[in-house]
Amino acid sequence: LNVRAGTAVGLRFELVAQGTYFPVNVDNFYFAFMDIDMGPHGTGRESLTFTTDIANFYIAEDSYLEYSYPNETTNLVVWAGNSASGDLNNNPQDPWDLTDDQERHSIALVLASTSGFEVILNTTTGVGGREISFSGWSPLIEDTFNTTISQGSSQTLAAATVLSDSGHSSLPEWLSSSR
Repeated sequence: LNVRAGTAVGLRFELVAQGTYFPVNVDNFYFAFMDIDMGPHGTGRESLTFTTDIANFYIAEDSYLEYSYPNETTNLVVWAGNSASGDLNNNPQDPWDLTDDQERHSIALVLASTSGFEVILNTTTGVGGREISFSGWSPLIEDTFNTTISQGSSQTLAAATVLSDSGHSSLPEWLSSSR
């Protein structure tokens, strides 16, 4: 996806029955966003605001991303941290074969007992467009955590599963004012 710097777009990703537009609920499915970064000098900083519940999420322990924990009143928000500069040279070419640097710019979601989710992709002022890639399953889950996700009923996330709490933060001023 390419989002013009200084704008936002709301999207709904939906699983549907083949050949129809009928939503299909599944127990669990994975979805990953990659290449979450910013342009030169902090311009075009990308953020993702999930407006529907997710069951869990994964980021690399040494991720360039920052996030706010979801709770009873807010959903997950993820944004490019201050060291998350990117350009065409570090964009993923294959979502199944991410470099360590590309994994640091990525988040993988687990969604449960649903047919889809909604997200707002936002960028701060800058020049041109900002690219964000997405896929289903991501090696980020296996490479970073090597854990098993149990199949089962939906749950609202109260705390993220991450190996480190270093990226957790309250929303930055530039993001709070753009919501």
